[in-house]
Amino acid sequence: MAAIIRRRLLPLAKAAGLYQPLDADLTAIAALATTSFGRSLLTLADAAAARSALDIVTGTYTPTLTNVSNLSASTAFVTGYLRVNDMVVVAGKFQADAVAAASTSTQMGMSLPIASALTAAEQLGGTALQASGRQPIELNGDATNDRANFFWVSQSTANENISFIFMYRII
Repeated sequence: MAAIIRRRLLPLAKAAGLYQPLDADLTAIAALATTSFGRSLLTLADAAAARSALDIVTGTYTPTLTNVSNLSASTAFVTGYLRVNDMVVVAGKFQADAVAAASTSTQMGMSLPIASALTAAEQLGGTALQASGRQPIELNGDATNDRANFFWVSQSTANENISFIFMYRII
């Protein structure tokens, strides 16, 4: 009988380093109340299922650019976005060629990755920056065309790289 006990206890002693011993932290965590929503998240199969349950979408798109004033050309690049419920964050870059330089007001429109029926300029906001002159660019919502508006003062007629980030609500 002693040999049987030793054979069973020895593997348990070796396995002692493979488990978490009970302590006050584990006891406190186990005592926390979990809502049914919280429990449902714990049973999800993978990250994709969690994103779906939390209404999170990530993606890319190539925006349509509209040269409104003082632009001879503009080039869109693949742009990233993140939607959480009804809020969308968009970040990327584009290139623009101004017609006139030296303090000339310039405007460009950009399509949205997820449509929104904007009704006011302040429903979309963000910022952008010209790479060469480090000039700030204002962004707001275009309620007439449901797109982002970029406003800046051009410094050059050369091709400019412009980086941006903006956020809007899906209405």
